[in-house]
Amino acid sequence: HETRRWTVDGTPVLSLAPNAAAMWELEVAEGQVSSTNPIRVADYPPLEKAVARFERLWDETGLSEQVARADEAIPRRRERCLRRRCRIGSFIAAAYRWSGEADVGYLDTRGIRDGPPLSGPITVGELIGLVPFPGDLCVATLSGRDLHRLLVNTRRRPPDADETVWWGQVS
Repeated sequence: HETRRWTVDGTPVLSLAPNAAAMWELEVAEGQVSSTNPIRVADYPPLEKAVARFERLWDETGLSEQVARADEAIPRRRERCLRRRCRIGSFIAAAYRWSGEADVGYLDTRGIRDGPPLSGPITVGELIGLVPFPGDLCVATLSGRDLHRLLVNTRRRPPDADETVWWGQVS
């Protein structure tokens, strides 16, 4: 998940940064892309009209409803969660546990999305943005042996990794 540029059969292929942190400026000459330049979105102020429309949409869809509060900022860095247990992963796993009325909540760490820390009032939209994928919350009954196997397999060293990776976060 990083901004990249490469060419496939003469066609430029551009990869945006996660969370719209960067985009690409293309220059086209004679029907061909003559140059590409990455642009950091943070270097440009947002359009007030776009911000107002975005805020209105959040209000209309209920995404701006405040549902929690973080008195101490909770960092949102997926890379950190892949190294060890992390506060945002524990927060999400606890929400899954609570929502599913379960004894244990489990989250695949790879689904966590980076972003600004959660701080102060937390909205529905911010919570959805933590793991923004469609899907249903599933509740399963596991034996102690199966739960143990899940937890053991949560921490492992993939063949292409230099260090141990935490695939899951548990509450």
